[in-house]
Amino acid sequence: MNHATALGLLDENRDHELTPELTADLKTHLSSCEDCRLAAQRKERLARFLFPVLDVSPSETFVSNVMRKVRSEGSSSPTPSPWFFFGHSLAPALETAVIVLFFVFLIRSGPQTSVSLDDLLLSQTSVSGHTQYLYQSEPTTSEQLLAWE
Repeated sequence: MNHATALGLLDENRDHELTPELTADLKTHLSSCEDCRLAAQRKERLARFLFPVLDVSPSETFVSNVMRKVRSEGSSSPTPSPWFFFGHSLAPALETAVIVLFFVFLIRSGPQTSVSLDDLLLSQTSVSGHTQYLYQSEPTTSEQLLAWE
């Protein structure tokens, strides 16, 4: 194992994400390479400084209060809130109604004036006469056919 590979694996090793084979190879390299071993120690010290392991345990008073509350409420069956039933029957109906009304409003609030495609295309005067021939209906007489091409 070379220096670059060993240094790249230090973080994964600290997080216990390496396979047993890679862990063994890394330990072998660290035992023989002082530079990598010092780098690993620096990273370990930095990680302990940045991410200290805190011993968080609740106080005995807190535990006894929680357990007393659990035991007292555990004897009676809980009654659900009236909002529980309200939310399960009326809310989906209201959501559906709002969505339908939104789409109705969206459809009705579209453009109030309409312009035919022919009028729109023929109103473009920047294209010299060719636009009219392209978007007119197909010719019905031979004279129109000769003029159309």
